[in-house]
Formats: sequence, structure tokens, C-alpha cells
Amino acid sequence: MSETWARYNCLDSVTDIKIWNEIEPDLDKQGYRNLYEDTMSLYPSILFMQTVGLKVDHDALGFEKVRIEDQMEIAEHELYTLCGFNLNPNSPKQCQQYFYGVLGHQPYLGAKGTITTDEKAMARLSRKGVKEAKYVITLRTLRKLLGTYIEVATDQDGRIRSSFNPRGTSTGRLSSSQSIFGTGLNFQNLHPQFKAFIVADSNRFFISMDKAQAEWVIIAYLCNDPKMIFAIENKEDIHAFTASAMTRIPTDDIQEEYKIVGKHTDRDLILQLRSKHLPHILDYDYAFLPASMSIRQMGKKSNFGLSYMEGYWRFALENEIPESEAKLYVNG
Repeated sequence: MSETWARYNCLDSVTDIKIWNEIEPDLDKQGYRNLYEDTMSLYPSILFMQTVGLKVDHDALGFEKVRIEDQMEIAEHELYTLCGFNLNPNSPKQCQQYFYGVLGHQPYLGAKGTITTDEKAMARLSRKGVKEAKYVITLRTLRKLLGTYIEVATDQDGRIRSSFNPRGTSTGRLSSSQSIFGTGLNFQNLHPQFKAFIVADSNRFFISMDKAQAEWVIIAYLCNDPKMIFAIENKEDIHAFTASAMTRIPTDDIQEEYKIVGKHTDRDLILQLRSKHLPHILDYDYAFLPASMSIRQMGKKSNFGLSYMEGYWRFALENEIPESEAKLYVNG
């Protein structure tokens, strides 16, 4: 450790004590004592996680990098075939010129009222059957997966670490980011594919815990909604329950469709599976039907969106429904 580094840490510690002596009495005066104690109770676990980090399977990660690069090459070829030139998916200028100029689609506007070709705009075009938009989304996703996760910088010991902030969000949940050395990444939003390359240390194992539909259950009883409470107490599949209320398709059919469609997102494949295995669903007098996900998945996204006060435009995009319908669900 250099003398400059040691001096900095020493001054940092001394300054903290001086500040603490000044503001500590305010904890009781302003009613923040419990919040302070709750926050401090998190530090032993946070320091342990930051110090120990996680082991990474670098060999498997290398093979995955090659596989993703191959997928990117295929997607780039398909996009080139459709466009007739090398369209850069990450270039807003090129995408605007192609989708709104060459193809002539109505430009989508962002939150600030400016023309955009962001993920939402590309998703909307993809829902209209614009194949180029689908490949733009695919390439953006693969490039982010490669750059943010697969090629992530690890520490000298090959492990991956993160910096945690116990009061980093407005809701009180932890936030995380790269370490102070510029290594690691946000541990709380890891891509599912990347999780496969984080492995437990010798004689250790991982445990994943998740309270099923906890937010939905809490909201049901807080707002005393009889239909939601009925679904909970009768052990209904709440995602199928919500999807049925939205589409008017029976929950039994929605659950059966989920067994067949699963988590597929390819529009053509989903339509093919529905037509082959559940043709009667297409004959229902349904309000709307998601094209790139199962009906139950739409119900799940809807439950999540309503629980976290999602705006109607985002709700419409995520669930592939008209914005007029989304307004009714979100605004009542």
C-alpha cells in the first residue's frame, strides 16, 4: 500500500468520526434512528459479499463467447440480406434513416418528444412484422450480453466482485455496481445466460429463494380486492387468472397453451404451435392475443407492471396490447 493511499484512508476515517459526532444527535431528533440501525445491520453481509466475490468458470465463458459471436454473425448476415447494406444496429442515425426513411414507417417519439429507434420503437416495429427490427433487437441484445457480461473484467484472482449500496434505491432495496477498481458489474441484474458461468466454491452450493407472487398477494389484501383474494385463497394460477380477465380466454386454455408455448418469443413459432395444438384458442372472441409470448406470460408481465406502477404506454408495449386498452388497466 502506498503512503498516499494509506494517508487518504486515514484521513477518510478521521473525517467520518468528526461528521458522526456532529450528526448523530439528529438521528433521534428527526426520527431516523431505526433506519440507521437497519442500514448498519446490512454491512457485515455486504462487506462479506464485496470481499469474497464469486468464482467464475472462465473456460465455459470462453466457449460461450465463441457461440455468441457465431450468433451475431448469423444475425448480421440476415440483416444485411434484408437491408442490402451493413446497417449498424447501434447507430440511431442509420436506424432512423432506414426504418423511417427507406421503409417509410411512422417515426416513434421518445419521452422528450424526439424521434427514436430505441428498444421500444424496435419492439413496436417488430410486432408489426418488420423483420429488420427483429434482427436489430437481436444484435443489440447479443452485443450487450457480450460486452457487459461475457467480456466482464474480473479481479486478479479471477473472481468477480461488486460494490453494494445499502441505500441505493428509492424503495430501500440494495443497489450494486462495478467495484472501485473498475471490475465486476451490477450483481442484481445478471443476464440469465451469464449466471450459468458463476460457480460455487469447493464444498459450497448456491441457494435461490423467491417468494412466489409476493407483491401480488400483498397488494390483494392491502386494497381488499375480492377477486384477487378469491384467486389467492383458491390457489389459482394468478398469472393465468389475470391473463384470463384481460383476454376473456378460460384459464384452463391459458395454462395448456403455456405448457406448449413456454417461454418462446418467436412470433412465427408461437403462431404455428397455437394453430397446431390449440386451434380453438384462435377462434375465441378474445380481446387481444400476444404474438411473441404465451398468454400466461402476458398475465405475469401485467401483474408485475401494475404492482410497480408502470405507465400505460410501457404497459401496452410490454404486454403487446393497444394503448387504449392499457389506459383502462393502468388508470382505471
